[in-house]
Amino acid sequence: MIAKRLAGESGTSLLELAVTLFITSLMSASLVTWIGTAGTAAGLHSSDDQAVQDLRLAKEHLTRDLRVAQAVLVAESASVSVWIDADGDDFQDAGEEVTWTIADGLLTRAIGLAAPHVEVSNLDGVTSGFTYDSPQSADVTQIEVTLVAFVSAGSAEPSRRTLTVAVHVRNAP
Repeated sequence: MIAKRLAGESGTSLLELAVTLFITSLMSASLVTWIGTAGTAAGLHSSDDQAVQDLRLAKEHLTRDLRVAQAVLVAESASVSVWIDADGDDFQDAGEEVTWTIADGLLTRAIGLAAPHVEVSNLDGVTSGFTYDSPQSADVTQIEVTLVAFVSAGSAEPSRRTLTVAVHVRNAP
């Protein structure tokens, strides 16, 4: 009786099993690809956030230095040097010159003759720079700073983040 029952029932054919395995494989491959893409997007977003945060922090430091400067000493497209009267004696002492420079993809800050400190890396040196309201450094009262940072995009072309700020030198003559 059991043998008659089994003989009358049809099981899963090899074709049905192959189709089921093929569909499962496609779904698994799609899921793995989707998870990989989500991970890559999260990494790119993190790189972008870090670049923007670095630009904002450098902007805060740079604008603070420029606003409190007593005078602009050097005004060039790739650098600016200002005198910050740290001790308030109205005399420019050693170590009161602050120089901001854009070179080799870096924005650096140097105080006096000390070694420069890197504030931002991965800058586009061609489009980043300083512009002034006067060609003579002694007459400069406003400085516009443009920083363009590259954000790595994995194997794709890097994207750019731009930050521009105009700063009025408050203590300039």
